[in-house]
Amino acid sequence: MWVADTTSSVHNECAFDDCWIEIGYGTFAPGTSPNPSCNTYVVCYFWADNRPNGGYHEHDLEVVPSGDYGYLTDVYIWWQGASIWNVELSSNSGFTYENQSKDNPFNPKYIRVGTELAGTTGASSYPANFDYNQWEENGNWQYQTNSGTVQQQWPIVAYWLTPPASGNYGGDFYTCEPCA
Repeated sequence: MWVADTTSSVHNECAFDDCWIEIGYGTFAPGTSPNPSCNTYVVCYFWADNRPNGGYHEHDLEVVPSGDYGYLTDVYIWWQGASIWNVELSSNSGFTYENQSKDNPFNPKYIRVGTELAGTTGASSYPANFDYNQWEENGNWQYQTNSGTVQQQWPIVAYWLTPPASGNYGGDFYTCEPCA
């Protein structure tokens, strides 16, 4: 999941012309992760940010326990104030993690959920569902009520299993590659 800023006055001060904070899981090739346990094509939880004038920072956490596959993992990103953003992950196996993206004065207007692949050959992804999609404003949690813009690029397939609407729990967004 990402919160992203592609339009504010600071967005062009970020690498790739977008500022963001993301949290989730990924697979890292040998030599690409500073965490030795995540450096061998295993799936690890991580979070990263791309700050105005601060660059890209990745934080590889722990190998995803086998007991977490097929179960919910809760991820949160929220503004604490004064250019500080909190990130939190809580998994089925009891793994929890909290940290902060500091000195990050960006102004996100977008929430992105989904998967991304990188590389030139052999990339694949486990299916991912995003349920109970919510955002918070002035201390009140609101479920997502519109479908936003679905973007997909082969080989990723992405669609709403249950579109978000007033009265449901923020929809159920599905991504897969390869899809069965």
